[in-house]
Amino acid sequence: MLDAKISQLVADYGVELKEKLAGTGEPEEALRVPIEHLITAVGEFGGKKTILDGEAHLTELSSRPDFAVRVKGAVVGYIEVKKAGLSLDPSTFGSQPRAVESPEGPSQPHLHERFRVAALSR
Repeated sequence: MLDAKISQLVADYGVELKEKLAGTGEPEEALRVPIEHLITAVGEFGGKKTILDGEAHLTELSSRPDFAVRVKGAVVGYIEVKKAGLSLDPSTFGSQPRAVESPEGPSQPHLHERFRVAALSR
């Protein structure tokens, strides 16, 4: 049951994401609502009300991840979304994008390969 539910939530995320990325807005911005829907739905499934706060400030890392994840009012982690091929190292978030070479070499990206998500735990 767990696998089927999580699979369905991820499938729903994929459908919503595909629709958003087909629009005219910025690709990273198009990810915000689908990611929020996915994470809150997973939290709900686990019996935890999960809230995402946008553009969280982490002064100790001189960084601003895309989301802080809160459960019961406490920040339990952070999410940073980057285009595939860019560094997920927090020290590079505010700098010029740095390409990361893929061991598989260049290819036509699939929907799930266009963006990478880093979850930074607290």
